Amino acid sequence: MAAALREEFAALEAYAPPAETRGDALDANENPLPPPARWREAARGILEQASVHRYPDPRAAGLRSRLAALHGLPGDALLFGNGSDELIGLLLAAFGGPEALCLVPDPTFSMYRICALAQGWRVEEIPLGPDWELGGSFVDAARRLRPTLVFLDSPNNPTGAAFDPAVVDSLRGLEGTTLVVDEAYVEFGGRSLLAAAPREEGLVVLRTFSKAWGLAGLRLGWLAAHPRLVVGLEKARLPYNVGALTQALGCAALDLAPEFLGRVPGLLAHRTRLSAALAGVPGLRQWRSDANFILCSHPDAAALHGHLLQRGLRARRFEGGRLSGCLRISVGDAGQTLRLEEALGSFVPAARP
Repeated sequence: MAAALREEFAALEAYAPPAETRGDALDANENPLPPPARWREAARGILEQASVHRYPDPRAAGLRSRLAALHGLPGDALLFGNGSDELIGLLLAAFGGPEALCLVPDPTFSMYRICALAQGWRVEEIPLGPDWELGGSFVDAARRLRPTLVFLDSPNNPTGAAFDPAVVDSLRGLEGTTLVVDEAYVEFGGRSLLAAAPREEGLVVLRTFSKAWGLAGLRLGWLAAHPRLVVGLEKARLPYNVGALTQALGCAALDLAPEFLGRVPGLLAHRTRLSAALAGVPGLRQWRSDANFILCSHPDAAALHGHLLQRGLRARRFEGGRLSGCLRISVGDAGQTLRLEEALGSFVPAARP
């Protein structure tokens, strides 16, 4: 069977979610807080009343009207997906063709590369700077290569910081190039281009309910773009791609938006505490974060990772490439943050010969 696959497709490695299941999950950038009690109560009623024997609303009208009102956007500038991953795939399907080229930073969210290669795109990866900054070399590559799509995750996963707005702006309006800015973590920091997306035909902004909203299990993502582009993208969208329960539960969350997003300041305070605890670890380096996680490096990252795991705290450890020796630690709740502080405070690096 493998012989029937395209050569470049057969060579791909599938995305592998974290395999470790022990302890507190601080390895997937999830929101550690359960949804508000009023939403959980509404969810029980939704389940009882949902017409799951019928197809869902193909236009997601309830989500559309609520999101448009929340962000002051035209409803016809919005498109919904089964998570942002589906929308990434949809954009690649709509813009793809012979020799289509996609430009991405390295490192960044791995699904841009995986989805692009799976659909036959060429992918050019431009290394970020020494402090994970998006520099002039990326802009020069965009102008020289004239890619069809540029994907920017800002704030960037796994490095944490939002990209310099001036550099991002220099990538807007390039002839023949559409800039896709993934704002999955923007509620935690960084500038948003959401308001500009409906006015700029070469700009798409991706958003998700998985991070600040804390509804990763719903698999609900959306994008904002110029209405003419949305009309074109609709041709590539699978019918009924967002289920009835997901739509109803998403609407219930939007009705309680202040309660959901009102939890962000508390998470930012925990990020500050995590950063202070990391600063006390001998030999550790950390990078500024505008997201709900912090990337750090240590000469004995394996030992630090094991030390945390022994105390029931799962972090993401990277092996190979520029991220070798790095850990990415998600911001936890109050109890998890306290346990992180205690675990980091008790870590003793191995003596160097």
